[in-house]
Amino acid sequence: MAYFAMRLLHISTMHVRFMGMVALVGVAYGVVVLKEASYLRLPNRNGQYVVNSRTARESAYDDARSYLYVVGRDTAMLHIISLADPANPQEVYTHNFDVAADGRPLDVELCRAAGVTPTLAVTFDGQDSVAFEGHLVLYNLFESSSDTLTPLNPTDPRITVGAHPDNMKFTSDCRRLVVSNEGEPRVVEGTFYDPEGTVSVVTFSTTPGAIPTVTTIDFRKFDEQSELVPILDKGVRYWLRRDPNDPSNIIQFSQNVEPEYVAISPSNGFAYITLQENNAIARIDLENSVITSLYAMGNKSWEFLTLDASDRDNGIAMASRKIRSLYQPDKVAFFTWGADIPYLVTTDEGRPTNIPGVTFQDYARAASLNWNIDDATLGSELTNSAELGRLYVSNVDGFDDTPNVPYAFGGRGFSIWNTQSMERTWESGDELERYSRQHFPTTFNGNCATFSQTPAQEMDARSTWMGPEPNSVAVGNFNGRTVLVIGSGRNGMLFVYTLQPNVNNPTPEFQSVHRAGEIDATWENLYAREDMGDAIISDIKFSSSGTPKVIVTSEASGSVSVYTLVDETWPATEL
Repeated sequence: MAYFAMRLLHISTMHVRFMGMVALVGVAYGVVVLKEASYLRLPNRNGQYVVNSRTARESAYDDARSYLYVVGRDTAMLHIISLADPANPQEVYTHNFDVAADGRPLDVELCRAAGVTPTLAVTFDGQDSVAFEGHLVLYNLFESSSDTLTPLNPTDPRITVGAHPDNMKFTSDCRRLVVSNEGEPRVVEGTFYDPEGTVSVVTFSTTPGAIPTVTTIDFRKFDEQSELVPILDKGVRYWLRRDPNDPSNIIQFSQNVEPEYVAISPSNGFAYITLQENNAIARIDLENSVITSLYAMGNKSWEFLTLDASDRDNGIAMASRKIRSLYQPDKVAFFTWGADIPYLVTTDEGRPTNIPGVTFQDYARAASLNWNIDDATLGSELTNSAELGRLYVSNVDGFDDTPNVPYAFGGRGFSIWNTQSMERTWESGDELERYSRQHFPTTFNGNCATFSQTPAQEMDARSTWMGPEPNSVAVGNFNGRTVLVIGSGRNGMLFVYTLQPNVNNPTPEFQSVHRAGEIDATWENLYAREDMGDAIISDIKFSSSGTPKVIVTSEASGSVSVYTLVDETWPATEL
């Protein structure tokens, strides 16, 4: 097995909110650094190792048995990997799902709790071209490598949920499973469909052998103008209102809403679900199975921050711009702070949307749009390819304002939210982009899309989209500190932050950034020699038990990376 060369490139900063100022500290001191323990590629259905097979998408980790469960959507597989020795992971079981019967797996989760059968859940996108029903299947957890994958209820294993069940989370007592049904729009045999976005709450009985009940929570109440207008006024997006093939057919908000990722409150009383395309978060009361609130995530001003908005600016050119961007959070996680106050951390990735099969997309290059702008400098930048002209911006937001307001996609960072007030208490500004520029300039805002190219050749390619594209987060504890690990989806960077102690509001402090893999060959060749790194990170898990470790699942490299955490004296090497 080939391991990546270790890169200890990290820096300590003083975070100055929204100003993007870095204080370089002259005195060396310890910071938290990721150290590569192992790397494992996962085979496709034919047992072959092929770049971009998408063998790994979502994961679940069983601390009690040190088994990692990984599903690959495109390959319709489940991989079970023993991490009993983090330096030597072993794939102990592989299962190929029946695509024709089951559809493709979207997510995997597990739960262990006192008095409850240890359970593994896998969600599947449905195959019915009209109903679009998804389902999930519950399995027994592996207790040893001699086990096989067996459903809890083999005679009738399917539990029906909503359309495209993209994500799910168990409550900590394993009594409920919350499933977000994204309801993605699609075209089937020339007809456009936009299934409702819903949330399914699966409740497990305390009676052994009893069948779980399913409660479906929909968003139909927001179709009423009395409910819809207030949330739109607050900034919730309603981005597709009519059938692209038949404009006389109205798409209701309940169809347009797109539930994405789930976080469960520490009390198990509430679920918070990102509605990424809608730039919102839904709060659901799990005791009463009702939506209590939709919170708009707002937008971000770049007037006093910097970003790189072009791939034709001769490299890296970060500058302040008089534009805004939609946060559109993707993954979300809970942690508690102070007097057990629950907080959320969101990865503000962004999500421009196009729908295959119809001529609809909610974005365009800035230079291709007609702007009513009274700022001559901004107007010029919006037509200049080296400035803002190639930036993808919304073509449905900001045009009702006079003058128009250009909205890009994604916050290019992450946010902290106090769930008692649902106020954003901290936001990373332009830090991720600046640390990428400083420590890994050859893959800054890089892509992983053309596998005959090198990572360096795809450098800067995502600047016109969403820059570093943070899309994954894990929270854990290390040496008495709360640690956040943020994954940058396209360029494979992992940003490590700790929460500053002895402050009222949790304040992340940058520790280090890590990028595994090499850049001296094409993606295909790097994959073949196991030097591709974490290409298109899709999930991160943090295990605080035993030796704390971070487990990274990546789609394009079809890989699982295991990292340990260490306190290192900075700088270990001169930059």
